[in-house]
Amino acid sequence: MKKEYIPKYTRVKNDILNKISDGVLKKGDPIPTEFELAKQFGVSRITIVGALRELVEEGIIVKRRKKGSFIREDFPELEDFDIFSQIVSKPKTVITYALPGVKPDYEFLLKTLAGIFQLENPDICVRIENIPWPSKHSEDPLLLRLGSGTVPTAGEFFMHSTYAAMNALIPLDSLEGFRETVATIDPKCLYKTFNAEGEAHYHALVSGRNVRLVFVNTEFLAKAGVKDFDVAMTPELLCEGIEKASRYAEGRGEGEFGYFCETPSGWHNVIGLIQYFWQGISPGDYEAGNRECFLRLFSSPEGIAGLRFLQGLRRKYRSSPNNGFDLFALGKIGILPAGNCWVLSLREMMANAIPVKAYPMPPLPGMDVFYPVQGSRCTGIFRAGIKSSGELEAVWRWIRFLFRKKQQYLLTMDYSLPSRMDCGCLLKKRYPDIFSVQKNAAEQARPQFDFNNVRTALSRTGDELNALFTGKFTPEECARRIMETV
Repeated sequence: MKKEYIPKYTRVKNDILNKISDGVLKKGDPIPTEFELAKQFGVSRITIVGALRELVEEGIIVKRRKKGSFIREDFPELEDFDIFSQIVSKPKTVITYALPGVKPDYEFLLKTLAGIFQLENPDICVRIENIPWPSKHSEDPLLLRLGSGTVPTAGEFFMHSTYAAMNALIPLDSLEGFRETVATIDPKCLYKTFNAEGEAHYHALVSGRNVRLVFVNTEFLAKAGVKDFDVAMTPELLCEGIEKASRYAEGRGEGEFGYFCETPSGWHNVIGLIQYFWQGISPGDYEAGNRECFLRLFSSPEGIAGLRFLQGLRRKYRSSPNNGFDLFALGKIGILPAGNCWVLSLREMMANAIPVKAYPMPPLPGMDVFYPVQGSRCTGIFRAGIKSSGELEAVWRWIRFLFRKKQQYLLTMDYSLPSRMDCGCLLKKRYPDIFSVQKNAAEQARPQFDFNNVRTALSRTGDELNALFTGKFTPEECARRIMETV
């Protein structure tokens, strides 16, 4: 691969920007003359002219005839995250990459990757934009942006069939190099969605994935008198563990709980519960994007059994409030079913000494196997965000960059699994035992549902599930209401 060196004029520009960032140079201050700068850095005046020209073009300095160069009174504030802009040339193409309300550490990781990408592609700058979620979880911030005409060039999102049905996404399989890009991606991370004309395309690629596991605080459970789960976990063992852990927590007073199970909020947290209902549908019958398959979940005996199982857990045992992940990381919860491993990151930040093990979700009573759901974070290109063929080429190069082996490894810093089959991950390196459980569960997993307006369907399902958990409906009534409303 061609290595780019840092030009001499960029060193000069970098020095001036650093002095501004550190407060040595302030708005309105003069900077040394071209002759003084050339002498200071041991370069020609031509080099200095090139550095000052870029600073003028970027609005940092202004040249005044016969007076010299000055820091502009109205220069744009330097972004703290933008640590690479000072060592690269001014790009010809700027693209925006949206993130769905992610945490600061993931945002910083993507901005760092964007900087590395620009070192390799000096003519392209990727601006990372973290779009917060609205107060109403049923709303999708990217759909709101599409409607307002402020759509980014590309971005990450969960479930994209609705975008595809609006012709909002560019089919990635129409771009040069698509086959080479997906050659090493796990087949579970590749699925087609339909555009407005009913044509099926790969409109996005799964860039990160996880599978729901059962995490346990072994020390908490040992004090509660729960035997180790080193045997194959069954629903009976899980319920016994929750019962003993809950009894132990109640004896300890407020602030400790036997278990935590997420409550649906809009369409959030519903996918993880759906897996309790689809156990009666064979893998061969299941297809991502099949609305009829979604509805069949609640008409099967297995679906009703799943609803009854969840209702029993919710009504019989006291679950923790919605900050259950934080409480588990602090050692205040015994059992935590979770759809990802970022709880390990919380544990490391809060109380690293807490002993944690992970187990696959047990099959429901009367069943032999459990098929978990694969949670997916996807990446795609927004049609309205592309203004030229040059921008399309630039953003496609950026996406292919993210699917390289090294970048895929870095994207697993939240202990998710990579999309590439030939790539390691941080979970395997730091928690090999938990990785083994996660990997085996991923092999059994099915892709998450994704069909047009799936968020609406999940949101309405979540409303009915909340009513079920509070005892307002029986499992049969809940299933009927879900089918009617969806």
